[in-house]
Amino acid sequence: MALRLRSGRSPRALFALIALGVLVCVLVTQPTKAQDGSSVDDALGMHGHGHAENHNMYKDWARPDVGGSCCNAQTPDDPTGDCRPTTAYLGDDGWWRARIRPGPNGFAVVPPNKILNRAGDGRCHVCERNGSVLCFQPCDPKS
Repeated sequence: MALRLRSGRSPRALFALIALGVLVCVLVTQPTKAQDGSSVDDALGMHGHGHAENHNMYKDWARPDVGGSCCNAQTPDDPTGDCRPTTAYLGDDGWWRARIRPGPNGFAVVPPNKILNRAGDGRCHVCERNGSVLCFQPCDPKS
């Protein structure tokens, strides 16, 4: 006589379902890397993420279009810091797109007059306020 649950399923099927659920939870909560090797925070383009670690670099950036500072933060821990590492890609049209917010529509087109010299750390960086890119430091395009 085989043991059956009220639903008519065997305990083995219930165990397999629970094991699958646990596996999914473990995979979802593991720290991951973006496709280009940057951190998940970079991949999401979250405002303020990564600013503190790079403030000493950002504070010296000057806007290539109008002059003045790219970064509005006064200290590394200033929550208003608008510069951060990000993911970006070079479009088929030759224009960079930098992630400035999470989601499928989170990329902004980077005007050529906002581009600084290439990043020394290999990552892309963006300074952005209210959806407008102020400065962008490109990384090496992925092939």
